[in-house]
Amino acid sequence: MLTIKVRNVYSYLVGSSFVVDELLDNFFAKKIDGYWFSNAFRSGQWDGRIHFYNRSWHSFPTGLLERATKFFEIQKLAYQIQDFRYRLPQEDWHYLNLKDIQLRDYQKEAIWTALNKGNGIIAQATNAGKTEVGCGIIQVLGLPTIWLTHRKELMYQTAERIEDRLGIKVGKVGDGIEDIKRITVAMVQSLYNRKDLKNFLLPFKVLIIDECHHLGSSVKTFYRVAMKCKASYRFGLSATPLQKNDVKDWRLLAMTGEIVHSVTNQDLIEKGYSAEPKIIIIPVREPVDIENLNYEDAYRIGICENKYRNDLILERCKEVDKPSLIIVKLLEHGRILENLFLNSGFNCEFISGQENSDFRNKVIEEFKKGKIKCLISTVILDEGIDVPNIQHLVIAAGGKSYVKNVQRVGRGLRKKQNSENILYVTDFYDDTNVYLRRHSNKRIKDYKNEGFDVMIKGHLE
Repeated sequence: MLTIKVRNVYSYLVGSSFVVDELLDNFFAKKIDGYWFSNAFRSGQWDGRIHFYNRSWHSFPTGLLERATKFFEIQKLAYQIQDFRYRLPQEDWHYLNLKDIQLRDYQKEAIWTALNKGNGIIAQATNAGKTEVGCGIIQVLGLPTIWLTHRKELMYQTAERIEDRLGIKVGKVGDGIEDIKRITVAMVQSLYNRKDLKNFLLPFKVLIIDECHHLGSSVKTFYRVAMKCKASYRFGLSATPLQKNDVKDWRLLAMTGEIVHSVTNQDLIEKGYSAEPKIIIIPVREPVDIENLNYEDAYRIGICENKYRNDLILERCKEVDKPSLIIVKLLEHGRILENLFLNSGFNCEFISGQENSDFRNKVIEEFKKGKIKCLISTVILDEGIDVPNIQHLVIAAGGKSYVKNVQRVGRGLRKKQNSENILYVTDFYDDTNVYLRRHSNKRIKDYKNEGFDVMIKGHLE
């Protein structure tokens, strides 16, 4: 019989054989995108796969334990589990009572489910209050916690939220700050190059990975930091985890484990916690001479510099006449729209990653207070940044990413104080180029799959 010795980060197989190792190696191997371009693959030195099973150590990431045991059962391999992970006795858990907030039923359910499991992904749609769930986990366990994020705005915002909910001082690491406390929020980029990374992470018993779908995407930063952390409690927070069952998803699972609790946009809308999005797709059929251009040129001419399309954005914002957030991909596009809006007498500001945090925060605060009617932003507002008063969202950036599409809409889904409780969303069907058209179709598909109300103006052939 096989014995699986489960530890915090890796699990070890005792009693394995060459045949079992071969089976596990194949099961735990995933091909990476673009492997065929690698010289190592072409020369036969590499099989194009990331191998999560270490044949020398007979080990695999503990986050993949559930998948490993299911595989053993399918293969009819007898096994037993010896779990060496530390779990705080429930009689030592602290009372759950966050400050200045009444937790929703699903948030409480997520907290207790995660705590009883000890690890896993908490998948909650934007506006579900993932940060409060994380705060609840921290409060109940009362253990030293490292909270990883990937952007400095999120680091500051998260640290402030934890301080508000728990009434304690929270440390920060990143953006030139190194202030380590019992609860610390850290940017993974700031941790990656630390020579003392393993020792730095050693005191933390709880690992919380915010927007964790990002952390599966780069073995050189996020994955390395998370796998160096020996925390016995390991949780990921995301609105959009596990999209493709590819290497990125498996890295995410390796760090945290399977999804243990899920709340969708439709759940929040039906319960009245989120606004209902009304998405209008406006066809764009000009210019007419870019059908066969490559994607980069088509994007520049058909989206960024497209006066017809940009004029539609301005007219739509005037028509809706509500606080509007316009998301663009390129700096150039943002500046073009800013000039167009200002020249038409429309009150707006443009923010991007080029300005410092103080300026961006000042502009966002003015937008929240209604001093700015229209906020144009690059993708820095795609995730996590709290802009509660959006009533009209314009997806000017195009693109085909499911994660970006869903999270952009999610930015405006906070419950509205007006009677209709609706978020108006404007997107475009770029019927001018094979790539732009394909991306438009993908966005429409994503909206419909989320159960959003989609109306397409005019007839699309």
